[in-house]
Parts: sequence; structure tokens; C-alpha cells
Amino acid sequence: MFAAEFGKRLRASREERGLTQRDLAERLGTGASQVSRYENGTQLPNVESLLLIAEALRMDVRELLLGQKNGSSVD
Repeated sequence: MFAAEFGKRLRASREERGLTQRDLAERLGTGASQVSRYENGTQLPNVESLLLIAEALRMDVRELLLGQKNGSSVD
């Protein structure tokens, strides 16, 4: 469940920024297939990759990981 929700947030954030999976993968130094696995919820990124994703998407790690925005709490 957590991986699937993370994947939905990742995909939505990527698309909001007008990036393809390939674009994001290039920024992360990985392949588009890896980004696809994250978005499909079949795999979660390690901490280093998570930080790179947040940086590439210019968003807070908590927002990406948990859906929290600027100190808000998760319901």
C-alpha cells in the first residue's frame, strides 16, 4: 500500500513538472525502467535515490514520501 501511494505521488509530481520518466531517470543517473518501477509501486527507492528524486523534482522529501506539505500532518 505504501509503495503504491508513493508511486502515485511520484508520477503526479513528475507529470506536474512536465517531465517524462526518461527525463527524470537522466537526472537521477538511472534508467526509465527504474523510475517506472517506483511509480508502479513494485519497488521503493533507497534513501540516496529518494533524496535525488526530491531534489530533481524540487520538492520536500516529506511531501514526496508521505504527502506532507510544509509541516502539515498526514491524516
